[in-house]
Amino acid sequence: MPRRYTVSYYPWITQGVGQNEIRLAVETFSSRLEDVLREDWADASVVVNMESDISPQVSSLVEKDRQLALTNPLGYVCARAKNKAIHVVAVALRKGLDGVAGPTYRAQIYTSKKSAIRGLGQIRGRSVGFGVPFSTSNFLFPASLLKKNNLLFQASSISFLGGHDIIAKHVYDGMVDVGAGHDGVITNLARSPGYGDAEDRLVRLEWTEPIPSDPLAVNIADEEERETVARAILSVGQEKETISSAISVFWGGSTGLAETTASHYDSIDEKLRELALVPEDVID
Repeated sequence: MPRRYTVSYYPWITQGVGQNEIRLAVETFSSRLEDVLREDWADASVVVNMESDISPQVSSLVEKDRQLALTNPLGYVCARAKNKAIHVVAVALRKGLDGVAGPTYRAQIYTSKKSAIRGLGQIRGRSVGFGVPFSTSNFLFPASLLKKNNLLFQASSISFLGGHDIIAKHVYDGMVDVGAGHDGVITNLARSPGYGDAEDRLVRLEWTEPIPSDPLAVNIADEEERETVARAILSVGQEKETISSAISVFWGGSTGLAETTASHYDSIDEKLRELALVPEDVID
């Protein structure tokens, strides 16, 4: 019986990159992976599903064999909680603001200079905009930081606004006082027409703790087969051409894929517990 692997992905990972470009990047990565797998199995094929949000992606990953998921950390943690056969085989390496690539990054809580907020403690009584509940960088880790400082429930209002760029525009335009997003959210907004002065108008209040970068998780029942696929993924994820044409596009400037383990994502569970949440609260 032919070995048919299905790749799933979510489309909104990279701020400012169109969905057609994202899909082309995933197809490029998957095609190269198929070539490498056929060195072991001539009948191997890799097909790309239509884009999907995290919840349906998790369902497919949990329920079906030979699934390869380009997912986010919460998606992986939720899938692992539902099915212990889910394994993480690679992590996207990301450059920090210091230019050094690694398996973590940080999120930030930020505001507009016009808000007159100059420190984290001044968030009390002001409006806060998060992104989506299943995001580590525009919800989970910033919310945990606010709770640790007894500020999460001191805001005048909390809104879930969508993607990183949407939150940043709301803060820039004064529609909310405080936003949360990844480490490059302000820089990226400054590249958008009409927001060229974003780096002058928006100011960071605090960094979060390091966040595990996005994983590539698999559901492959046979252990030997899973290990062979993992080696192929890591091999493709370290090819310069594939990195430039696919991985850096889909994962927003990623410098490649590296081996990782389940324990790398333990901090996700910790943050959920701090907020009295379980994975299903933010995914389903």
